[in-house]
Amino acid sequence: MKWLADACVDARLVAALKDAGCLIRQVKVGEDPRADEEILDLAWSEGRIVLSDDKDFGEWVIRRRRRVPGLVLVRIDPTLIDLKIARVVDLYRRLGQSLHGKLLVVGPRFHRLRALEQGE
Repeated sequence: MKWLADACVDARLVAALKDAGCLIRQVKVGEDPRADEEILDLAWSEGRIVLSDDKDFGEWVIRRRRRVPGLVLVRIDPTLIDLKIARVVDLYRRLGQSLHGKLLVVGPRFHRLRALEQGE
């Protein structure tokens, strides 16, 4: 399963997902500062699930119906990195391929999974 991490995602979370077997790459700040829309286009063209802490991606995908193979939106305080890593890696392992075509919202004690309606 291939993922694309937004620049705002903590590098320790990206490393933990790699250790769990996730084929993930990250858009780096300064390396290729893409707008959210360009990241979604890249994810679509490469068949990658987007991982982000930025709720603007939810706006793009849900309200504007931008196509994306999947979206994992993490809503856990950045200072709680150990909890964030544990929650995301656990859900990655449990949900695996079922995340394609889905929006997964990850909170400190909850998660929501719903199918995406793909637009243009």
